[in-house]
Amino acid sequence: MDMKIGTSGIPPHFWESKYSKGKDCRLNMPFWIKDIGLNAYEVLYTYGARMREENALILKENVKKTDIWLTVHAAYYVVLTSPKEDVQERSVEELFKAIRLADIMDAHNVILHPGYNGDDSEKSYNRFVSNLKLVVKKMKEHGISKPKISPEIGGKKSQLGSLKDIIRICEDVEYTVPCIDWAHLHAREDGSLQNINRFNDIIINCESLFIIKEHKLNYYPFLMLEKK
Repeated sequence: MDMKIGTSGIPPHFWESKYSKGKDCRLNMPFWIKDIGLNAYEVLYTYGARMREENALILKENVKKTDIWLTVHAAYYVVLTSPKEDVQERSVEELFKAIRLADIMDAHNVILHPGYNGDDSEKSYNRFVSNLKLVVKKMKEHGISKPKISPEIGGKKSQLGSLKDIIRICEDVEYTVPCIDWAHLHAREDGSLQNINRFNDIIINCESLFIIKEHKLNYYPFLMLEKK
């Protein structure tokens, strides 16, 4: 497996580097990532996809110069499972904005949190899939196909996003590959990741899905903790 290791968002140490000067210094992140010996970077749109298109193009060029694997995390308030139609509509638009910018900057994945299950998990699942298909339809209408949508494992059992849910979503919707967040999975399954066999089972299961869908992309984020 070809491993890509990098940061999600901008760590504090970046602001101590020579790359942290100027108004749009965040666009220098690929150079800093390369300098510290890593090869991946996830752009966080925590509060919405607000990057200007011209900056997305600059980031694309900087990624190309450094050979960094680029991904995007969509806004946390994207909730495709919401029973409220206006929330669903805004979530579809916001997710597509993130995907459109990801396409401009030549990113590989757009990660999103599926949302909460509510009182009926199957209804929540169907709402999520139906809304995600609307996003895929918009992608096709705009000729976007490279960035794959990666629904992420949810850390709470009240959330849509079990391993089974994520694999099922990726079987049901085009342009999707799983985002297996190990920390979320470990928490959700009450500490299930105790040995290498469990990791292997999950990876093999997901790799089988990639082969079926003819996508050779995998996204397995780790949460790194600094021991004081």
